[in-house]
Amino acid sequence: MPLAPGQRVQVHAACAASGGDMTSWRVTSTDGAVLGYVAVDTPRKRDGLTYPISRAGRDRITATPAL
Repeated sequence: MPLAPGQRVQVHAACAASGGDMTSWRVTSTDGAVLGYVAVDTPRKRDGLTYPISRAGRDRITATPAL
């Protein structure tokens, strides 16, 4: 799903998922180049977390810091 600068999207990640079980999304440029990954480490259910694309990590196993 393409996003414009400053645009937000709401998605649901698995709760109680850490490490290799984390939900993650691949972030790509418009030409398909991989820019990074947003990996959600949620040992407990938490609603309303925000993960800026600018904090995307290099891999799917490193948790992305939430705001």
